[in-house]
Amino acid sequence: MSSSQPVPYFATAIEAIFRNWSGLQFAVQQGAGGPESKAKESWFISATEAWFYENQDLLPCEVADFLDSVIQNEFDLQMEDGSLEEVGDLLCQYFTLCTTAEEATILQRLRALPRCDLSLCKCEDEDDENLNRAVNDVNETVESMEMSEPPAPIVDEDGFQMVLRKKKR
Repeated sequence: MSSSQPVPYFATAIEAIFRNWSGLQFAVQQGAGGPESKAKESWFISATEAWFYENQDLLPCEVADFLDSVIQNEFDLQMEDGSLEEVGDLLCQYFTLCTTAEEATILQRLRALPRCDLSLCKCEDEDDENLNRAVNDVNETVESMEMSEPPAPIVDEDGFQMVLRKKKR
């Protein structure tokens, strides 16, 4: 179902879904979209709403593809956590809900959305993990090394320090 007129509460639903989308919120918090990350998030909400009005009978996989292209182009990210499909499905559900259900039902469902907790988020990059592991190994090796004191300088009776030749390798 598509409509050229704004569907009541659909913009609110998109905003609530996006604000509870951990991947997007982490990207915005980390500035993945550059200094305008917050503005890009706001634009993303309105662009998603407009995209629903411009296209008829959207499937969750189509919405996930749209979200993926925006995330890649605007935030330079590739999300592989399954959240694109989950958010695409939620957006389709809420579009249908907002076009067919009573206001009280819509508001109740919006309040029931799970909340985003960014304290549980972390970046996982295999290259970074390997680099961190290698750095930790080097640090442990350096810490376990024993340092020997350099030999005391040899001073002759006139007070001059004698320069010794280095050993050949």
